[in-house]
Amino acid sequence: MLQTADGAYTKINDILVRMKSLATQAASGQTESLTTMNNEFNSLQNEIDRISASTKYGSTTLIDGTGNASTGITFQVGATNSSSDQLVVKFDGATATSLGVSSSIGISTAADAETAMTAIDTALTSINSYMGSVGAYQNRMQYTIDNLSTSIENYSSSESTIRDVDMASEISEFTKNQILQQAGTSMLAQANSGPQQILKLLQ
Repeated sequence: MLQTADGAYTKINDILVRMKSLATQAASGQTESLTTMNNEFNSLQNEIDRISASTKYGSTTLIDGTGNASTGITFQVGATNSSSDQLVVKFDGATATSLGVSSSIGISTAADAETAMTAIDTALTSINSYMGSVGAYQNRMQYTIDNLSTSIENYSSSESTIRDVDMASEISEFTKNQILQQAGTSMLAQANSGPQQILKLLQ
């Protein structure tokens, strides 16, 4: 899930970089191709919204700023229902509107392009922050996985040690009982042989 969101954020970041390049060219006074550049600019705005709406994990839309993804998705990472055994992941919305690069801005004139450059810089800062958050969640997940793996290994080792101790105790008890049984049998045999020896003497 985190990798899916991160991949989408990365693509939107790439789109914003291209939009910044187009806005910079437009602001530089390349009037002969302004219409073509503005058309591409508008297409890129639409592509941001398409990626935002279509980025899903299962049935959960991740980065359109709606639903569970924005309020928080809870991952159970421990044995209890306490907050220390749960990790809540929130995804920031990355639509063109939420990033401030919606159709309200364009590059049809040099002045518009300059305004767009400022908006795109702000959007790039936001998307980089979102990518950083996802990276932090991924690191936390990895540390949690490593910690749980260590705990499982230690629990298994403890269980094995306890079982081995019980086995040693049971073997000792079995050996003791076997010795007592053999001693009892031997004493009974000696007790039975006493009368027979007296009969032999009388004969």
